[in-house]
Amino acid sequence: LSEIAAPFDCLTENGSGCPTYNVNGLGQPRRLTVSPDGANVYAAGQADGGTLVELARTPPSADLAIGESGAPAAALVAHSITYGYTITDNGPNAADDPLVTVPLASEESLTSAVSSQGSCSAGPTVTCHLGPLLSGSSATLSITVHLNSPGEASVSASVTDATDVTDPNGANNSVTTTTNIVAGVPVNT
Repeated sequence: LSEIAAPFDCLTENGSGCPTYNVNGLGQPRRLTVSPDGANVYAAGQADGGTLVELARTPPSADLAIGESGAPAAALVAHSITYGYTITDNGPNAADDPLVTVPLASEESLTSAVSSQGSCSAGPTVTCHLGPLLSGSSATLSITVHLNSPGEASVSASVTDATDVTDPNGANNSVTTTTNIVAGVPVNT
């Protein structure tokens, strides 16, 4: 079965049209109905007409990927660095709401988080809901942090879809960046 465009009042095989489709086991063409939340598909039963038969629904699939560029391998305490993330939907379907999660290292404090679409919330973990992302398209996220103390700041960012869209390739859903934060050497002038 394939879904037709909204409003979702029926489903058809191969997009062949509505209102009926001969579902095996029901004996004659039946109108298919999608529940208001879109989670279930029903067909009226055969003999009594009042029994509902629930049909299986396959959630859409989108291969989300995240990459990082811009953060240095080493930086000085009391300076700022920016993590630049690119989130890509490699298809085959659109992602409804890519969710990017970036827990900051204890040596860092957030200065800003800006995404090319959607919105971000701040805290020890930056969380960004990017909204719809079409197959083959990308969104960007820039997170600027202040470096508070020396140490090794390891930051792992991840992306998932906040809805029922499945991801067939989890191997590209996270990226880790490590920056060695060092104390600056005072210069006598």
